[in-house]
This record gives sequence, C-alpha cells and structure tokens, in this order.
Amino acid sequence: MRCGTVAAAGKPAAAAPPRRARGAVRVLALDAAQPFDFEHRARQKLARDQQLTIGIVGFGTFGQFLARRMARAGHRVLATSRSPYHDQARAMGVAYFQDVDDFCEEHPDVVILASSILSTADVLRALPVQRLKRNTLFVDVLSVKGLNFMYEVVRVGPDTQRMARIENLLKFFRAEGCRMVEMSCEEHDRQAASTQFITHTVGRVLGAMDVQSTDINTRGFDALLNLVENTSHDSFDLYYGLFLYNANATEELQRLEQAFDTVKKQLLGRMHDIVRQQLQLPSADSGDASSSGGVLAQQQPQQQQQKQPRLLGSGPRALELPDVDASSNSSSSSSRSGEAVQVEVLAPEQQRS
Repeated sequence: MRCGTVAAAGKPAAAAPPRRARGAVRVLALDAAQPFDFEHRARQKLARDQQLTIGIVGFGTFGQFLARRMARAGHRVLATSRSPYHDQARAMGVAYFQDVDDFCEEHPDVVILASSILSTADVLRALPVQRLKRNTLFVDVLSVKGLNFMYEVVRVGPDTQRMARIENLLKFFRAEGCRMVEMSCEEHDRQAASTQFITHTVGRVLGAMDVQSTDINTRGFDALLNLVENTSHDSFDLYYGLFLYNANATEELQRLEQAFDTVKKQLLGRMHDIVRQQLQLPSADSGDASSSGGVLAQQQPQQQQQKQPRLLGSGPRALELPDVDASSNSSSSSSRSGEAVQVEVLAPEQQRS
C-alpha cells in the first residue's frame, strides 16, 4: 500500500515525503513479543540452565511416579530397570534403557535410586559408575513420607555448578508442594523409628488380628481400619528394611512390648482387686491375713469333711484362684494351691444387688 497525501479542493498539495527504497520495512509499533527479542531469549536460556537430565534406576510404582512429574516439569528423564517398561515410559515421554550400560552412557546429571530398601546396595554395586560423569549427583529416595521431603547434602564439595544442580533438583520438589526439611541421616532414623516403623508395626499387628468393619464403627476404629489398609499394600520387604537398616527400630519395638505389658498388667490388676473384694480376701498389701476381718475370721467347724468351692456365679469371665482353707486349731490361715475355685468377676452394680 502506497502512502501519500490528500489535499482539499482548491488548495495546493503539500510536498510528498521522500520515497523509500523498494523492499524496505519501517516498524511503526510492536504490539507483541517476538521470538527474536532479548526477554524471550533470556527465558529460554534460563529454562535450559535449569533443565536437568535425570536418570531413574528402578522403574516400579514410585519410579514411574517421579518420572511422570519430572518429565511434565520440563526435565529430560531417563529410566532403567530389570523388567521391560518401554511402553509405560514412552507414554510419559521418558527414554527407557533396559541395558544399564546404555543408560549410564547417556550421562545423566542426576541419578535417583528408586529401588527397594533391601536391594539398594546390590543395585548400586551393579551400576557401571565408570561410564557416568565424575560430577554426577546421586540421590537415594529411600522411603516416602507424604509431602515432607527430608534431605541431607553430603559429599558434594564447594563446587558452584554442583550446588546449582542440587538447588534445581530441590526446586522441583518445592514446586510440587513438598515441605522441605533439611536434617541429618542420624536424626532422620531416630524420628522415623518413632513414626514410620511404629506405624507399620501397629498396622501389621492389627492386620494379623484380621480386624473387620462393623455396624457400629467409631471414628477411632475407622482410623485403625485405614491404617491396616495402608500398611497392607506395602510389601513385607519394605517393613523388614525399615527394621533392618534403622538401628533405632529395635529399641522402639522393645518400648512397644513394654508398653503393652504395662497396660495388660493394669487391666488384670484391677480385675484381681475386684475378685479379692468379692471373696473378702485381704488385699496384696494388707499385711497379716488373719487380722483383716474377712472371711478367714469365720472358721468353719472342724467336723466338716469336705469344703464346697465358693461359687459367686458362672459365666465366660470365670477365674481359677487358690482355695482358702481356715483351720479352727490355728489363728493363722493357710491356702492350698492344689484346689481351685471358679469365680465370676461381678460389676459394682451387681455386687450391690
């Protein structure tokens, strides 16, 4: 389209501007960012600098979980495993290598060990690390704890490029909504023994009891059923690994057993006190049994040949206690442990009736 001037009728036309050379373009306005502008190039360079080549060793459930999200975040993701997962990897844009040598020759910036706890040492020994770059960052994910991401940076050194690589990796987990908690491995194991190992232990104990849902479930019981459901999906190897590789797990298991024995003794001790009251027996800390003013003060005639057992009732809560024999020729009492009586523990309201 040619540019010119328009003059009103009867008036001389203004001088025309000098004509531009053929093919020249004069930009009058820039309404949108163009691919060649500085800002766009800077964003592309920043994205390239933050992009990592991440290799995942172990492409099971958790390995695929990580790969899918890392690929979605723009990282180049590689994977290797013993089983053929080519189709699953291709569907999420991940390069899969069943040959671990080919995997290492891709020179990933980060290698994530996503294998089981028990096989981690064997997997690491079988990895041809000589084919990797010397500054390859190794990450062991170990176990999953919801959105808490506990980490410790070890044996990295003061190299700025390596620290930048670590920061880019941690940035991914922050963007995914994880709560970043930096702590030492020793502190992690101490806390994990009280949270993760005890949780799995209680869930497996309840699972062995085969607890089932009822028509009168409480919220607390529903929480226990959910605990059994969550822990039953994990393999026993995972649970055994939490025990085997955490020195604090044995201590926590002993504390759990001691706590159970303490509660059990409290229950049985309270029940035995009720039995003693029903039999009018002296309590364990009452001292001399003959001065307690109980049933032992009521001596039976010596002519009685056979003493009938004391029956306070019958029922499923019957106990076997030593029979009490009061002799008329002595002020002190003695008990025969070879003869037992059947006693039912009565509730306080039943005792009053």
